[in-house]
Amino acid sequence: MSQRFPYDRAKSPPAPVLPVRVGGAGGRGDTVSPALVDTGADMSVIPVRLARELRLPVVGELRVRGVTGSERVLLYGVEFEVAGIKVPVQAAGLGTHMLVGRDVLNRWTLRFRGPQEILEVEDGTASSAGG
Repeated sequence: MSQRFPYDRAKSPPAPVLPVRVGGAGGRGDTVSPALVDTGADMSVIPVRLARELRLPVVGELRVRGVTGSERVLLYGVEFEVAGIKVPVQAAGLGTHMLVGRDVLNRWTLRFRGPQEILEVEDGTASSAGG
């Protein structure tokens, strides 16, 4: 079963954004934050400020490259939850906005219904089990 999420119309053009529950493994502190769906991002991103507020564990560091250049960032152990689907990830601490990258997106079945400005999300394991 899939869940539908409206695009964020405050962005121009409207963009797929998901309400992501973010927290540490084992339910340590959590919050819900909007996250831009970014199919071009290899990995998910969490603002450093939010990672610190939630006291997420630092699990490594990495050099990342983007449109503004390259920099070294900390990786945080975090659990993302969308539509009841929990995904543990190592998210890069960067910027001021959350991004859901392919490290999470590839675990789900997504349907972008651009003309209707709707994103449908379904657990990828559930859809592969049925056929």
